Amino acid sequence: MAQLRSEIDAVLNEVLASEHYDVVHIHNAHHFSPTLAHAVLATGLPAINTVHDRVGEHLHPDVLDLPWAHITYVSHYLQQALPSQRCSSVSWLGIDLHRFTPSGPGDSRLAALPAPRILHPARLLRWKGVHVSVAALAVLKSREIDASLILCGSREVVDDQSELARYREELEQLADDASVRHRVHFMDFDRAGIDRAYRSADMVWYPTVEPEPLGLVPIEAMATGTPVVVSDTGGMRETVMHGATGLRVPPNYPGALAEASRRLLEDGRLSEQLVTGGLRQARRFDLNRYVAGVEQLYKSVSE
Repeated sequence: MAQLRSEIDAVLNEVLASEHYDVVHIHNAHHFSPTLAHAVLATGLPAINTVHDRVGEHLHPDVLDLPWAHITYVSHYLQQALPSQRCSSVSWLGIDLHRFTPSGPGDSRLAALPAPRILHPARLLRWKGVHVSVAALAVLKSREIDASLILCGSREVVDDQSELARYREELEQLADDASVRHRVHFMDFDRAGIDRAYRSADMVWYPTVEPEPLGLVPIEAMATGTPVVVSDTGGMRETVMHGATGLRVPPNYPGALAEASRRLLEDGRLSEQLVTGGLRQARRFDLNRYVAGVEQLYKSVSE
């Protein structure tokens, strides 16, 4: 730890010497080690810590009670799950509502697949519930709904590559065993073009088995006019209003995910209602609103 602290101090001193700074803003200071948090606070500058998640083995919640100028949480769920004695507030993240819109180009790869097309845009991590989606696809098939499931196949992520490979093999085996392998499609998505994929999907699933800190995927999908079905956990209880802007189902329950999706596919009036409500809800997550809030926070702690 002493060596790590020395290295962090050297980097911070070099950065701080380059020009004048009024505020230091760190994200997820409670992860991995408290060393970085202590080093940042030792600069003497007003320090803000934003809490983005609580997933992981190496958490240090005591860091949240250090003398931060302010702590921001990206959801009320996180504020309750990782409370702090310091001054804090909730600030939902924002999305670019000029890019995530119902109008615009689609993704030709999705458009070429048989409908209904269901998109689960998440990294291949177990807590993201990708196996739940594959199992739910099999349930739909048993109910004579032959849907296409699109999963993110990209391995350009900061995660254990061997773990990603093992999980993908498990998903492929699960699909083989359920005779739906021909309906499961792994695709790479450029972050800059993910809005195209949303527009070409008939529905977006986000059945995380662990609580999602906030969940930008459902918000982005709603902004493009695509109905969503998500787990009834974490921050998604704040973003997806059941029956009004989307549908929420119990986590790790493929049957419930499939049933909600069947209902949505067969009830055009419900689908239209969720799309309309989702578009309205997405406007609450305007990126410009979020940025303005961050700027105001910087001013308030530096005065």
